[in-house]
Amino acid sequence: MENDGIVVFRTHGIRKEEEAYICEKGLKSIDATCPFVKRVRKHAVYLRKHGYKVVIAGDKNHPEVKSVLSYLDNDGIVLRESCSIEGRKIGVVSQTTLNWETFRDIAAGLLGGAEEVRVYNTICRSTRERQKEVVETAGLVDVMLIAGGKNSSNTARLYEIAKQVQPRTYHIETEGDLDPEWFSGIRKVGLTGGASTPDFIIDSLDRRLKNL
Repeated sequence: MENDGIVVFRTHGIRKEEEAYICEKGLKSIDATCPFVKRVRKHAVYLRKHGYKVVIAGDKNHPEVKSVLSYLDNDGIVLRESCSIEGRKIGVVSQTTLNWETFRDIAAGLLGGAEEVRVYNTICRSTRERQKEVVETAGLVDVMLIAGGKNSSNTARLYEIAKQVQPRTYHIETEGDLDPEWFSGIRKVGLTGGASTPDFIIDSLDRRLKNL
């Protein structure tokens, strides 16, 4: 990269070694890391500094989790489901977009193997509210649609949550994914999108649904 360029830190954050490289090269940068992601990192670093074995509840392949883990010098454990870990002091943080129920189960599962478990609820507030709204909406409709990228962790969580309430839930990206057979004989359709789903996608889906 040219030295007169500008590096933009993505919302999920960058790894510690990447930040060190940018500083070493004297590159200009704009930190667009989500404040909630920075909060996860701050709590995780604090826990490690104070002698806790840090557990990150989330997806080990998600860039946010990779970023947080790097600031622990990769000295942490990533869990996607509940299990018991032996240790005197365990500290827990969460990927910001994780399903609340999954986070709760992981934190509770750690109580059986440790003398002390310290938990920071670092799920994004808007994520929690959106998940709650999805549960409520899915319980009122005949078909539920979750719009967003197939690689979006946030959207995938919403899909998982909605499908537990309404089996006829579909994860779509554009109106081209809509199948008219899904709506045969139904009266109510719920539609929502992930945090990064553009409004124009939701609007186009809404128009298409009204014309089915």
